[in-house]
Amino acid sequence: MRGAVTKRKKTRWIPIHWRMVFGVGIFVVLSALEWRVLAEEESATSKWAWSQSISGSVNPLGLDVTSRISYQSPLYEGKKGILWESTLWEVGLENSLTPAYDSLSLLFHVVPIAFFDLRVMGGFRYAYDALGFGYTPLAAYDSPFDRDTRKQIDRTSGLGFRYQVSPTLQGAWNNFVFATTTHWVYFDMRGIGETGQEYFYEPSVNVVLKQTDLYWGNDTILAYRFRGKGLIAGLLHSITYVPGSGYITERISLLGNYSYPLPGTLSLSISALVGFYPQDRYLSYDTGKLYGALQVKLQGRMK
Repeated sequence: MRGAVTKRKKTRWIPIHWRMVFGVGIFVVLSALEWRVLAEEESATSKWAWSQSISGSVNPLGLDVTSRISYQSPLYEGKKGILWESTLWEVGLENSLTPAYDSLSLLFHVVPIAFFDLRVMGGFRYAYDALGFGYTPLAAYDSPFDRDTRKQIDRTSGLGFRYQVSPTLQGAWNNFVFATTTHWVYFDMRGIGETGQEYFYEPSVNVVLKQTDLYWGNDTILAYRFRGKGLIAGLLHSITYVPGSGYITERISLLGNYSYPLPGTLSLSISALVGFYPQDRYLSYDTGKLYGALQVKLQGRMK
């Protein structure tokens, strides 16, 4: 219409939080992967944001329900340019509930420039055995931790702590999107009580740790964005390393994400992964097992 003003949307980095789970059978194993894509959105403003997701996986079976609320605000108010318009700081709470544990964390997230961001999380990890998936003590790093072995171990409940630092480098060229996130995750499970064992099975990454220990992980994505269709598809490489034992588990997956806007400020996303393990003690490709995961997520914002 003549005289009408068209409001141009700006391209900026926004997060899509994809959380995968490894393992419900006897235990649920959860690992975190956070990745970014380019999307079109109105210029950044301060707002409250929330999300609710449910995720599941096979080989191993898994289930996770994650709830999150946070406050987000531009880092450089009014600063123009593709490197600065997506910068922000964010603070909030995240709760991850599985049949094995409940983790409540305070999170801090900062994006000082479009191609880099940093997430820091820390909080409580409560392992509970009400469903038969509780804290599992082990004798050593090399103790067997397959499903049948864990069934024979006396599990318990108790409180510990979990801390995580995750920097991300990301970029885009035309419709191709690249992101690589490194995680350093530290556990202190000494508050679990006397178990007679110095090690434990950590279901979030399917590894054995000491009661005070850390692991390192990296998730790298190369994906293609189908503009105007709400669809992203690509390849994901994930690796987890335990410095104390030298143990490595590695996975390669095809990924897909479909996002659909709902009325108001709501949006719905569905994410899926299918892949295999080049390296894993029990799930390696030579066992003939494939990995699969699915997540459904609802999110919104309040200005």
